[in-house]
Amino acid sequence: MSKALYSLSDSPEFLFDEERSMKRRSWSENLTFLTGLGYLGGTLAGGGVGAYQGLINKPAGGMTESRRLLLNRVLNAGGARGAALGNAWGCIGLYYAAIESLVGHYADQEYPALTAIAAGGGAGSLYKSMQGPRAMAVYGVVGAGLSAANQIGQAVAGR
Repeated sequence: MSKALYSLSDSPEFLFDEERSMKRRSWSENLTFLTGLGYLGGTLAGGGVGAYQGLINKPAGGMTESRRLLLNRVLNAGGARGAALGNAWGCIGLYYAAIESLVGHYADQEYPALTAIAAGGGAGSLYKSMQGPRAMAVYGVVGAGLSAANQIGQAVAGR
């Protein structure tokens, strides 16, 4: 009823015609989205793993503990692990988006799958750049492999 009353549109509204013709996010939207998605995903995954570890770890010496101490241990473990993993995944998302934007700018988006794979390899390498060349190579290959798997999954899903 309110749609007919106020004649609201279902289609997105754009200020400029250039925005209407774009098929993907801008570099700043992509940077914000991937960084936030990485941080949120890492926080949830790390919080879950930390909470599980807090539940299964028992106090030393066979001591019994109250429910409050158990809850405190679970929350502390979940918070610590969640914050660490959230920050790490957020950084990887930031690196990935920046490298994808940079490579895409110079490659003119001719091969978006190769751009994404290169960005995955670069993000993995940059993330472990302070650990030495071997760690950079390993994480670069892992990042490129995960990005390639993502591209294959998108192609299979019909995107």
